[in-house]
Amino acid sequence: MKKWIFCLLFLPLFCACDDEDDATPVTLYTDARQELRVYGNEYKEIRITSKSNNGNLTRLHISSRDSERGEMTLLDSALNQQELDFTYYYKAPILRKDSASVRLTITTFNAAGNTQSVEVTVRVIQRDYLLEELSAITLYAHETETHPNGYCFADFRPLMTSLTDSAKIDLYAYVDEGNSELMTREWRTNTDVSFTRNNNFNYSEATYSSLTASFEAAIGNPRIANLKADDIILFGRGNKALGVIKIIQVYDEPGVENDRYYFNVKRLRAGS
Repeated sequence: MKKWIFCLLFLPLFCACDDEDDATPVTLYTDARQELRVYGNEYKEIRITSKSNNGNLTRLHISSRDSERGEMTLLDSALNQQELDFTYYYKAPILRKDSASVRLTITTFNAAGNTQSVEVTVRVIQRDYLLEELSAITLYAHETETHPNGYCFADFRPLMTSLTDSAKIDLYAYVDEGNSELMTREWRTNTDVSFTRNNNFNYSEATYSSLTASFEAAIGNPRIANLKADDIILFGRGNKALGVIKIIQVYDEPGVENDRYYFNVKRLRAGS
């Protein structure tokens, strides 16, 4: 008789625990440690598991927040299942500050409007890299049917300014309408790009950090004049560098049709 009383006394305790687990509308777990350390521009796998105890899961939302870029949505995916087992490949940004902190917020929603969130801190370690180079680019001083006189930094290609939306013309060869036979040796922009000349910049060994530091310390201008061979022109938007140009040669030939600039350009990786 005493044994039965013992069992009955403890039975409600086990029931209460089961009820408490079932009462959680949405559960959410990740395999990420409280703080991850990731190199900029590299991927980190984060396994996400979630379960709804009140209808199906309906949505998975992942956002990031840092002092440089603010808040961004990384993933917003519709769901229709009770349980989720998902691997998210997080790509760490390239930030100007070394060991910058990024806060990831992972949230799942269910059909009843319940949510559960987990926050993960990512410490982004800056790892420098050499810049990619595009070589042998020709920009003509005067546009013709086969001679482009502008350049776009969105896709790094020459363009015809007369056939292109002005908002896409990041660089063009300026022509003095009062003296159209003159090669002005001047570049201008139709966008928010700015230029600065720095002939002491180490173009051959240009890296992400050397370019960004040099450009941030310089005063940009929407035009750059007196262009000549071996000039090194840094360019960017605001105080954020986009790339660097090295002029190989400036050809000022008789007439104007073949006047041209011949240069190479190095650029930051997309997302830098």
